[in-house]
Parts: sequence; structure tokens; C-alpha cells
Amino acid sequence: MPDADPDRGAERERDRISRVYGEYHEGGRRARWDDAQPGNRAMLAERDDVLRSLLRSVGPQAPTTVLDVGCGNGDALARFVAGPALGGHQPHRAIGVDLLRERLGAARDAYGPKVATADATALPFADGSIDLVLCFTVLSSVSVDAVRRAIAADITRVLAPGGAVAWYDMRRPSPGNREVSPIGELALRALFPGLDGPARTLTLLPPLARRLGRRTDRLYPAFARVPALRTHLAAVLAKP
Repeated sequence: MPDADPDRGAERERDRISRVYGEYHEGGRRARWDDAQPGNRAMLAERDDVLRSLLRSVGPQAPTTVLDVGCGNGDALARFVAGPALGGHQPHRAIGVDLLRERLGAARDAYGPKVATADATALPFADGSIDLVLCFTVLSSVSVDAVRRAIAADITRVLAPGGAVAWYDMRRPSPGNREVSPIGELALRALFPGLDGPARTLTLLPPLARRLGRRTDRLYPAFARVPALRTHLAAVLAKP
């Protein structure tokens, strides 16, 4: 049943997200995504390659400002702007926002990007001021549909004409994490009705990818060709 007080429901959802991801931060859950793990490296490389391909087909080709919504400790933003996804182009500004101050402190310490504590339903940016918004495994962490829609609407608001959302998130449930909910392609397009662009499934089932060990380079591409084993969705959705 929908919450009788939408504002109170949104506040409870913010509190839940802060609590859950605070526990992740304190409990060392991030170690599961250690870059030294071959399966993790393969998943990230695939994500970057797919997003690079989608960005080439849609744009923006040379974004001036990149915003990472739910940037966490800054790893994804730093990797994205320094890696192959933008084809060597360096944006003028790379900005990250997150609910958790502790995670932003880690981002500043590690990378020194411009970061800020912010509620993604009310982003502290002017209308049409951002060329490219990264939204990686963020909305699957939001369990309240109204809050999801509010975040998507505010992302759309800050996008410049011709700008785009680079999306990467779960499309299948995670049996080991009940705090997240998958978002398929139809649900994604419903969240961003004014945007359009291509989407692709990707990411080999992570527990399987992490078990490939020394055979990762050979086996990951083979297994990832099986649609049923792909757990995530990537998309680049552009604003007219």
C-alpha cells in the first residue's frame, strides 16, 4: 500500500538507504568488488566497452560536465573519466553526489574529485546544466517507486539538450541481497519517458564470473554470450 504521507515515505527510504549502505561501508562488503579479482576486472571491462559503444552511437561525444549520481567512494567516476568509455576525452568537470558523507570522504581521499552530499531527488544543479549523468547500480537500491521516479525526473531535469544518461544496473534479482530490486528495460524506459537510446544486456552472473580464476580471459566472453547468464543492463538514453 502506498505511504499515506509521500514526504514521510521518501524520508524513511532515505534513512533505509543510508543505513544499508553505511553497513556495507563499515562491513567491508566492497571487498567483493576488489579490482584484483579477475572476474571483477572482466565485468568492469565489459561494462566500459559496452558503454563506449553505446555512447558512440548516441552521444554526447565530448561531454563537458559528467555527474555521477550515487558516486560512493568515487571508483566508478574515476574509472569512467580516465578509462576508454569516453575515448580519451577529458570532461571539464567531473562531479559526484551521494547520500553518505563517509563514502564521499573516501572519494576525496582517493581521487580528489569534486563531490557533494546530496539527495538525488533534489540535485543541486541548474536545469540543463549537465552533459552526461552516470547512474550505476543506484536505482536498484531504491525500493519505493515514487522515490525512483523522483530521482529519474531530477536527472532528466539537469540534463542539457543532447545530453544523456549512461545507465548500468541489475536486471535480475540478487539472491544474496534482498535490499536491491532489479530494473528491466521496460521499467527503465518508463522511468525516463522523455529520453531515448539503445540498451544491451551484459555482465556474466557475478558469482560464476568470480569462479573462473586463471581461465577468466578465455571463459568469460564465452559464458557472457549466453543471454540467460547476463544479469545487468546498460543503456545510453539521450535527451532531445
